[in-house]
Parts: sequence; C-alpha cells; structure tokens
Amino acid sequence: MVCTCITVGIILVLITTGISATALRKRTPFSHGDTTPLGPLTNDFSDWLVANEYDDFDFPREDFNQIGSFGGKDTSDQKLTHRPIVFVHGNSDGALSDNSKWGTGWSSSIKHFMAKGYGRHELYATTWGDRVAANAYLRTHSCETIVRARTFFEAVILYTDADQIDVISHSMGVAIARKAIRGGIIDGDDGFCNIGPSLRSRIHTFIGISGANYGMCQCTGGNATAIYPTCSKKNGFWPGEPCYISPTTNALAVCGNLKSKCGQRSYAKLLQEMNEDPKNEASNVFSFWSYDDDLIGSNDSVFGRPTSFIPFSNASKVLRGVDHMSTKDGTFDLQYRLITTQSFLSKEEQELHSFDDLII
Repeated sequence: MVCTCITVGIILVLITTGISATALRKRTPFSHGDTTPLGPLTNDFSDWLVANEYDDFDFPREDFNQIGSFGGKDTSDQKLTHRPIVFVHGNSDGALSDNSKWGTGWSSSIKHFMAKGYGRHELYATTWGDRVAANAYLRTHSCETIVRARTFFEAVILYTDADQIDVISHSMGVAIARKAIRGGIIDGDDGFCNIGPSLRSRIHTFIGISGANYGMCQCTGGNATAIYPTCSKKNGFWPGEPCYISPTTNALAVCGNLKSKCGQRSYAKLLQEMNEDPKNEASNVFSFWSYDDDLIGSNDSVFGRPTSFIPFSNASKVLRGVDHMSTKDGTFDLQYRLITTQSFLSKEEQELHSFDDLII
C-alpha cells in the first residue's frame, strides 16, 4: 500500500527487542505452547542459504533479532507433512510482530497454523523492508523488493523439495508477491529488470488480503496529498486520473465514489499489466478485504472497482467491521480454511449453501 503503517498525519513508533545475535543462535525453538512465535530462521535453513549462495539477500534479518524472519528445519532430514507456506507482509510491517499497531507481522497466522499441526519447517517469512514508518512513501514495487521476494520463494521450494508451495500476502505484499510469481519485466522509475519466467506451476494456493491491485485513491493525480515515489505511475499505486474535479468535489472523493463514472483505462503500469493478464498466480487464487479498512478507505473502492480484488480470483469475500491490520491478524482461521480446503465456506456452510458476502 501507500503504507501498511501510515497515512497523512499518522506516525508510528516501532518497538524492537535488544537480544544479541549470539543469543539468537542459541535460542529455544518456538513450541506449540508458546504464546508468540519467534525467529529468526533455523540454523539448518540459514546454513543451507549460505551453502547455496543466498547469503547476500540476508533472509534471516537478524538485525531485527527474533522478529525478522521465521521458518526452517530443525534437522536436514525433517520431512514435510503439509505444503510449505510463505507469508509476505506489507509496507513497513515485518515477518513477526514488533507489538506496534501497524507492525503485527504474521505472528497470529503462524501461531494458528502451528496449533493446527504445521511445523516451523512448513511456515516461512522474511522481512523485506526496514520497518521504518517514515520511509513508507519511498517504497514501490521495485526490482530490488520483488526480486527479493521471488528469490525467497525459490529458496523455500528448493530447500523443502516441495512440488508446490502456498503464498499468503497482505497489503503492499499482495502486489509484490503477485509480480514475484508472475515474473517478466519490471519497468519502474527506480529501475528496469527481467525477473524470469512465471512460477505459477509451483504455487498451489495464493491468498491476497487487503491489497491495492488497482492502486490507491490517495495517489490519484489531482490529490494534493499524493506522495512519491510510492505513487509512481509506473510501479507504484497511481490509480489513474479523475475525469472531473469541481470546487465541491475533490479528486479523492471522485476516486473513492462507489458509483464513480470514471472508468479508468490507465493506472499504474505494473498493476495494470498484471490485472489484464489472465494467467493468474496459482492453481487457486483468493482475495478478501473489508469495507471498513482504515487505510484504504472509501469502501475499498477505486473509481468504482474494489481495489483489493485480484482479477481472475477463484473466489473473493468482503468483510465488515474489520480494519486494515485485522484483515490479516484476525482472519487466521479463514486463511487456514482457504489453504486446506480451497473454500471460504466451512463444511457446515457448504452443506447449507450459505453464500452471503461471497463474490464468486
């Protein structure tokens, strides 16, 4: 997003721990009885990354102590019982919670999946940014960020020897993960690259939570509060230009109008190219969001379209009364259901054919 952590007038204080890197390497692994999952990556995975020349990417992120990453085998011969899941966080968030409002990471989801029988060797996350809220406006869907995400996907696939993995993404992480999987060219204001062929055949289920797939109204061209470079027309969150502005109707209001007459033919190039390509991200693609998102706003509408909808999704769902971070932190049971059953509906709901609030 423009920021999973700030809008105009919001400043966050990030909380970090003071545990030494030496202590981390001797830590006690997370167990099902613990209240909070802790990282970083296991020694086995970290050593494998070094041995396979991934160390330049610094996936363990031990600069964030025990909250910068998660995942890995306890021993090299540990076997899978579930498809591995890779979690991709949003702008200024991180792999695990730092106990701030906007920095909750994937702690709730990982805790739930482990309670359901997943092991640490089947759940993976790394931090892709600096977790500094004040730098949120600098971030785009850049070559550096997307190559990092893609390389982490590839590393997890090779390390686990899995035929396929699942991906769960939130906020800005949705578009990052989508492009990392889709591959191809990135032509941004901050660089040009070809990140390689599609990884779609290696992704079983993709979940996008509260993404900005059609941009954000805060970035519309006529909006005086638009911030750059994150609002880039190439690889940012530019949603297109309003077709009209009057003294009583500003650009933000036009963009966020659910009944907007402004059909947009042009918006951020990277987003538009993905949205118009029918070859989607996985065998199963799901997107869900909230009408009450306090970051996206406007009932999730961008020129009359739900910006969190991923085109060519198998199914989508709208939540109510849920804020931006809670669409991630409070839906761990829904995430688990989608990964394990590929349906928004519980077994009981499927039997009752209850399709309220579902967009199929």
